[in-house]
Order: sequence, then structure tokens, then C-alpha cells
Amino acid sequence: KSYSQHKALGNFYEEVIELADDYAEAFMGRYDQITDFPDLYHKPKEPVSYIESLKRFVDDANPSLPKDQELVNIVAEIQQLIDSTLYKLRFLK
Repeated sequence: KSYSQHKALGNFYEEVIELADDYAEAFMGRYDQITDFPDLYHKPKEPVSYIESLKRFVDDANPSLPKDQELVNIVAEIQQLIDSTLYKLRFLK
């Protein structure tokens, strides 16, 4: 509904795709090729609630993810991107 929202979400989608790809490549480099992908699609809702739901998803999944430092770092970058995007959506109008 606003230019700042448009920019915040555009930046989020560009960066999260790159970070997800980084994670997948690092995971497969350390372990093995990922051959099974979930067949889920989460239809976006209102932007803040959608990003908040992604935050909960990452936070809930984090304890069961591998603890190799390079993978932990990428997850932390994803969490930082989510938090930064929430800030921009909530406070920059």
C-alpha cells in the first residue's frame, strides 16, 4: 500500500531467495544432495503478519537444524533479514 512497504518487501524477496540458495548449497556441500522438497505453499497475507509467520517458522525450525557454523550463520542472516524487514514494515511509512 506504500512505496516503503513495496521497497521493504522487494528487498526481502531478493535477499531471502539468495540466502535460501546459499543454505541449500552449503548444506549439500557438507552433507548430501537434498532430494525431497516439501510441497507447501503459504499464500502471503497482510505483509506484517506474513513476515511474522515466517519469523515463527524459522525460530521454531532452528533447534532441529544442523549446528555447523556456516549453516548457523546463514540462518542468522535469514533471521536478521526478517527482523529488519519487520522493522521497515512497521515503522517506515
